[in-house]
Amino acid sequence: MVHIRSLPARTAEFRAKTSKLIPLNNSTRWNSWSLMLSAAIETKSAVTSYVLENHDSLKLDELTADDWLYLQQIEEVLSPFHSTTLLGQGDNAQLSRTIVILDVLKKHLTNARENISYSSEIHTRSKNALRILSKYRDKILSESPYYLAAIALHPSYQTSYF
Repeated sequence: MVHIRSLPARTAEFRAKTSKLIPLNNSTRWNSWSLMLSAAIETKSAVTSYVLENHDSLKLDELTADDWLYLQQIEEVLSPFHSTTLLGQGDNAQLSRTIVILDVLKKHLTNARENISYSSEIHTRSKNALRILSKYRDKILSESPYYLAAIALHPSYQTSYF
């Protein structure tokens, strides 16, 4: 992606292959890695064509079928984080949603960890992410009663959530 964006001519060359430009990963923007993966997978044929046409400078970066499968698996695991992050920020932010969002992500990571079609690396990363998410969820619940009170007072959840 950096190669494509490094010169206007390269960007134009890639744009000629697809209407979608792949965003770059950005350390200050939530979900940029997920957005970049989604766009790359969506434009896989254009990426593959671009790499083949620029093989001399990109031969070490050529993606194999296994690489694309691994990227697809990462994107599948990250995708719910993108949507739940959007749900929990800005005007959408509600105290009652925090634990619900964490529970949705916890279930998703548990499923990813147990998905036999995923690579062992995805299983390990999902297990580690689940451990950290659970730690923070438990810390929130043990240190502040407000989250559970917000769920109990929310008309959609009330005591049925528990």
